[in-house]
Amino acid sequence: MIGGTAVLPANGQLNSTQIQAILDLLTSFGADQATINNVNAALNGQPTSGTGSGSGSSGIACYNFTRSLHINMSPKTGADVVALQDFLTATGDFNYSGGSTGFFGSITRDAVASWQASSGVSPAVGYFGPLSQAEYNTQCGTSGSGSGPGNNGGGTTVPVSGSLTASLAATSPAQGVVITGQGVARLADFLMVNGANTSANVTKVTLDTEYISNDTDYSNVYLYEGGVRLTDAASVTDGTITFNDSAGLFSVAPGASRTINVRSDIGSGATGKVMGVSLQSVEANVPVAGALPILGAAQSVAAGTLATVDFNSTTLPNTDTGVEPNNDVRLFQNTVSVSSNEVNLKAMTFRNTGSTQSNDLINFDLYVDGDLVASKANMDADRYVRFDFSNNPVYLDTGNHIIRLEGDIVGGASRTYDFEIRTTGDAIFEDAELNATIIPTVGGSSFSATSGGTQTIGSSTGGSVTTSKATNSPSDDVSTGATNVKLATFDFRASGERMKIENLDVNVNTASAGEGGLDNGKVFVNGSQVGSTKDLTEATDVNFTFGSSFVINPGETAKVEIYADTKTTTGTNLLANGTIQVRLGVGSSNAQGMSSLQTSNVPTADLTIAGNTVTVKSATATVTKSTGYGNQTRPAGTNNLRVGSFVISAGSTDGLDVNTLAIELSSAEAASITNLKLSSDGNQLGQTKGSPSTSNSFSVNFSIPQSGTKVIDVYADVRSDADNGPWIAEFSELTGNGQDTGTVVSVTSNVVLQTITIGSGSLAVAKGAGDPNSENIVGGINNVKVGEFEFTATNSDFDLEEMIVKISNNAASSVSAVKLRYKNEAGNTVTSPGQVLTTSSTQGNATATFTNLNGFIEADETMAVEVLVDTVDTDVNGASGATINVTLDYNNGFKAVDAAGTQSTSVGSADVSSDGTFYVRKTIPTFAQVDLSGNPTSGNALYEFTVSADAQGRVDIKKITFDVITSGVTITDFYLREKGSSTDINDTDPESDSGNDVEIFAGTNNDDDVIAVSAGSSKTFQLFGTVTGWGDDGDSVTITFAEDSSAQAPVSSASLTSSAELIWSDRSATSHTTITADWTNGFLIDDFGSDVQSFST
Repeated sequence: MIGGTAVLPANGQLNSTQIQAILDLLTSFGADQATINNVNAALNGQPTSGTGSGSGSSGIACYNFTRSLHINMSPKTGADVVALQDFLTATGDFNYSGGSTGFFGSITRDAVASWQASSGVSPAVGYFGPLSQAEYNTQCGTSGSGSGPGNNGGGTTVPVSGSLTASLAATSPAQGVVITGQGVARLADFLMVNGANTSANVTKVTLDTEYISNDTDYSNVYLYEGGVRLTDAASVTDGTITFNDSAGLFSVAPGASRTINVRSDIGSGATGKVMGVSLQSVEANVPVAGALPILGAAQSVAAGTLATVDFNSTTLPNTDTGVEPNNDVRLFQNTVSVSSNEVNLKAMTFRNTGSTQSNDLINFDLYVDGDLVASKANMDADRYVRFDFSNNPVYLDTGNHIIRLEGDIVGGASRTYDFEIRTTGDAIFEDAELNATIIPTVGGSSFSATSGGTQTIGSSTGGSVTTSKATNSPSDDVSTGATNVKLATFDFRASGERMKIENLDVNVNTASAGEGGLDNGKVFVNGSQVGSTKDLTEATDVNFTFGSSFVINPGETAKVEIYADTKTTTGTNLLANGTIQVRLGVGSSNAQGMSSLQTSNVPTADLTIAGNTVTVKSATATVTKSTGYGNQTRPAGTNNLRVGSFVISAGSTDGLDVNTLAIELSSAEAASITNLKLSSDGNQLGQTKGSPSTSNSFSVNFSIPQSGTKVIDVYADVRSDADNGPWIAEFSELTGNGQDTGTVVSVTSNVVLQTITIGSGSLAVAKGAGDPNSENIVGGINNVKVGEFEFTATNSDFDLEEMIVKISNNAASSVSAVKLRYKNEAGNTVTSPGQVLTTSSTQGNATATFTNLNGFIEADETMAVEVLVDTVDTDVNGASGATINVTLDYNNGFKAVDAAGTQSTSVGSADVSSDGTFYVRKTIPTFAQVDLSGNPTSGNALYEFTVSADAQGRVDIKKITFDVITSGVTITDFYLREKGSSTDINDTDPESDSGNDVEIFAGTNNDDDVIAVSAGSSKTFQLFGTVTGWGDDGDSVTITFAEDSSAQAPVSSASLTSSAELIWSDRSATSHTTITADWTNGFLIDDFGSDVQSFST
């Protein structure tokens, strides 16, 4: 039927020809003019009547992402990808014509990157990880407002008291595209909210087809909830679909809600149609409220090639008339073949058509290619086993895949079972590329119910118990003398009926560990002790009785654990390095079925059910020299010197409580130090030995966990009169106890520690790695880094206290202060107070003297000292062209003190100078080349560049020189213009000289014309010339600025005419003209000569 309020929101999918075709089709169907006008308006994105209001899409609800989404993830599909695509559609970043596909490909990656860029998420590369998801959480739910056309709001439904309220669910599909031949395509979601105080049992649901479609376009219409089919297929009659079941289609609990999905197979002749449904009526045992009818969105039908899923015509298992109750029984197995595209398995439903009751088979597991993908404890009352993967689909690539259903048989004697997939709606596979559901086939033909042979459960009603060693049964070493040690774990699994284990035989073998059995044996079931505590006699079955305290439900697994003390039955600790193995003896009618009362033996074979063999270990400790501290050389007089370091390691079976450590010294070594002490992690251990002896024992109290380690450092003060040479301490003793066993632990083997050489320390200095390069600087700028010196300390720490920095006299008036920046002992960066330069008439340098410094150079490390200057504005007192170069005075005003307190008044054997020279200017120009495209022709710019002047002042330019290199082409009559101007800057058109240089003078080389760039502004210029001969293969033109390679002291412009490539002025002279001495060349001008313009054929 044609819905009177049907709308198709315009989204750029239809062109004018397609829209007119739809309108013509409406006319041929006899639609009234109001409907035609509404559809026409909707297709063109204009307001319609009776269609809701609002200017945007309804807000996208926040989705809880549990993984990062990206193009290389596996699987590339899922509900989280759909949620992301829905969100990006609302933000305008995802514009795929097919709508949200649930497949993360390059289109989705680019959409994510677009959204990241606009949202300030960096890097914007299309990886939707934690940073992007955090930003998403601030935006989701606010991507639009208002109600979409014809969707009755699609938001939160307020329940009507005493009634079942129906509305369009917020999850209902937006306008999109479905594919011809698609299976169980989702057309609409309807939310049912029960406001009554009794369960709402829905017995009838009526739907109408909408938009531009016929009855035959809807093949097999179903009601679903997520991936679970609620109804059998319904057909369409005169545009109406009716679901009717007096016992109830579904129910909604009091105060609860359910989202019901309408799904349909898409007919083979639906291409070009527009499909959809509306909810017309709902009948239930409670009143029904809601603004019925409720219209779902329109779905355009397009042709497409979908993936195929074909079930094998043979399904296992074959017919069997004597199946016994057991666990993990194969109930269904089929091989499906996936072709064309990868697919996502989203739901699968099995129906038991046999005579067993719903509780005769339990614990269902679904496997795909041997991997467990889902579990379900019980069959539904209607004997369906339903698996829903909607939120986490199972990805299947092209090829064959084995689908297997297993379960536990716990009852149903003499009854049958046969699990089958009955309809196409019971196996929902979606094309991973197109997000379209597939109609599966069987054996290459139309789908028919797939099942194996009928299985008959044997008439015996007795249960059974299987036993095995658990995968997590202990295998690690155990400590001797420990109590309550878990030695073995076994799995007991019941089938057929509830099984009671009345007693169990436990057997232990302690080979090489004393062979005296084990003390205080216990049996635990699922974490609780059952039966009494008994000694485990060596190699003898010891019987534990349980009464009725050990019962296993069918299909369940009980964990049986054996505990004991690692002592003999007489309480003696087991011998170290021996072994223990626990076995279970054969049962003798010790298991009984709770229903059948039949008895059985558990285990069924004597001593074959055995735990792992575990090794008995005593508490141990080892001491080794620390590899994290090497040999050292330090001067006599060094205090708190680390003179050794060693590591204590506890064994794998028990921790350590350490109470004594000892350090051994020779007589000479003992006499050369004071204040010997131990430390770990910055905490002192024991008392300080003020006057050490040859044997020094420390009472300590610390613990090391099982398999743990602890580093012990040895410190001492080296006497100032200690002789130079090697000094070596030795670890000599450790005593303690095992933490769990209390066993005595002792280490008495000496360990030689690091070699400490008593010698002299030294300090050296050189230019630092960060020493700056030469540069033009503007006067009046502070904290300009003009040098860096790197001090290296060897064998001792040094405190840097005083130093002198030299700067040439001619720069003294341009520098208001000199500062040093360095690090102190705490590692903090310190900037010294600024020092004024002192000039000397007899020396060529001014000096800055620094005292009260607190720089610190750690032994065998380096420290950088940066030299900073504050410059003077040339308008105040600074001299334009002044040169700043810094030198460290190595033997005047220098002072550093080593760890022994010895002062050094010099460093090295000569002054150290910085490489960089800094030229003070009133202002500075910056040149930047602009890339050109096209070919070099007469009348078109051959080179383009921008000149910018510093904010401190205007820049004048008299001459610019270009390097022009050509091949196969000739360029003559060069001229320069400001971009956009028709006036030449140069009065004569020069040719390139023998060195390929083209010299452009403002005016002529001897007049007063200049190129002027105002302070803080920029101008763009273009170079032109007459080009002949361009166009042959191999022709090329390369142009760049010609550079000046050395500094030039300020002179008049005329003095530089022939020697400088660039002539410019900072206008620092009083009454500046072209003849005042404030002109220089292009040395060190930023970006000058660094950019090349090239043309080639």
